[in-house]
Amino acid sequence: TMDTYLNGVGAGCGMIYAGDYGVIPFDNSFPADTDIYRIITTKFGEAQRTVTVRAEDQLEGNSRHRRGKRASRSRCRQERQTGCPDSTGHNKNRRPSCESNGKCAAQSDRSHSRSPDLAGHHIQRVEIADGGLSFLCAGGQGLQAFTEIRRRIRPEHNSITHLYGCYVNGAKEIISTLEESLGLLTQEEQEKYLALLKKTLSGALGKNLLNISFATKQVLDSEEHRLLSALRKSEGKDAALREQFYRTVMEKLDMDGENCLILLAFDTYDVPHYGKDDSMDDAGEVYKYMLCAVCPVKGGKAELGYAPEEKRFHSATAGQVVSAPELGFLFPAFDDRAANLYSALFYTRDSKADHADFIDAVFRTEVPMPAGRQREHFEGLLSDTLEQDCRFDVLQSVHEQLSERITLHKESKDPEPLTLSPEEMGDILENSGATSQERERFVRRCEETFGAEAELLPGNLSNPKRMEIQTPEVKIQVSPEHSELVQARILEGRKVIVIDASNGVELNGVPVRIAEGAALVTE
Repeated sequence: TMDTYLNGVGAGCGMIYAGDYGVIPFDNSFPADTDIYRIITTKFGEAQRTVTVRAEDQLEGNSRHRRGKRASRSRCRQERQTGCPDSTGHNKNRRPSCESNGKCAAQSDRSHSRSPDLAGHHIQRVEIADGGLSFLCAGGQGLQAFTEIRRRIRPEHNSITHLYGCYVNGAKEIISTLEESLGLLTQEEQEKYLALLKKTLSGALGKNLLNISFATKQVLDSEEHRLLSALRKSEGKDAALREQFYRTVMEKLDMDGENCLILLAFDTYDVPHYGKDDSMDDAGEVYKYMLCAVCPVKGGKAELGYAPEEKRFHSATAGQVVSAPELGFLFPAFDDRAANLYSALFYTRDSKADHADFIDAVFRTEVPMPAGRQREHFEGLLSDTLEQDCRFDVLQSVHEQLSERITLHKESKDPEPLTLSPEEMGDILENSGATSQERERFVRRCEETFGAEAELLPGNLSNPKRMEIQTPEVKIQVSPEHSELVQARILEGRKVIVIDASNGVELNGVPVRIAEGAALVTE
């Protein structure tokens, strides 16, 4: 009977109502020893904690999902734009968020039996988190996303009507405030102001541009998120909100005693959507955002200037000059070509500076590790892990493999940044000649330093454009694709660096030849 079938069968079986055909039983069970079973099972102890997609599948998956239908992503977009679940019954504890590596995470707890809407995203990893499944997907603030917004920051393309700012001295006192109508400024002045704002959307993802993620409770009810959201909603027209923001920034801003300009702009972007026939339709999103730039203001250098009335040259200064931004941010993030209230895009000119006080004051979130410090930690981890076995050929191979991955990723034109997990970094180290024990030690220390679920950007760990070899007296730089020309040897008891010079040698621009048993001889 139906009751016996429903109560006496295993997982994966059930009944389907098929209209005029009535109720039809089905069997959709999976063998328990397969990866797909361990991904979809909800039984604790059976779930596979991490499933990594193969590299060759990743590019195919990214391409496939980017071709997904726009309507299949609308549910996730509604949550990101409003900070609340939609009317379809999405669990309130689930949120998509952009983590520091540019990946978009959709999380659900045990009470949410449905899978998150992953259409349009590439599943990178599926794992158990907080009693439920966590799908880590490719998406988020990719290269194409912020480039699209950056192109708007030009006089003829944006809808910015006013510019707001606060001029602060080194003692953190307000000298003056700024409220300018963009339309009343000269063309040159408009371009100068917009160039400062545009600079906050420049640089490399994960290096100069960092994703700042808000927790769900922050989006729903927190002072810092309310202030940013209220500023965005008012488009900066509320003077009290602007002053509150200025003072929040001023208290924690460290500009080494220099004066600075806190510049704000608000824009509304009707995101175009193109149909299958490449015609534009009205189904696009409306993306409202704010840009903030913090720019040092420095005194101009004294120069000789001509005074026509006196027909003489006198010492003259350029007054106070606004420099390029040291830091800034975009809020909310432009994720999947729509607003994501769970994320902001933070800009830092100096990739070694973390601006921890500013991030804590404005966002109240964990400070991402600066790119420069990531490299320092990575180099320290390699040295500490390998210890006496830190050989030239091992580190040379690590650098070559990282450079090769960066090159292949660039050639693939994947808009998402290339990332590697501690486990993948361990594989690279072992493939370079390290022992399995050294690999395990490196992975453990890497997880302790960067986090067990960290996604490391190879470009932050190694310079893909050159390999540098240095002794106390000599420095050698070589392109990674030719690093095999440099070798470490022991000749006649001396440690030497050998460079293959078969293709010719120049000394201070002069071609020279190398004679056997002799020094360099000019051609």
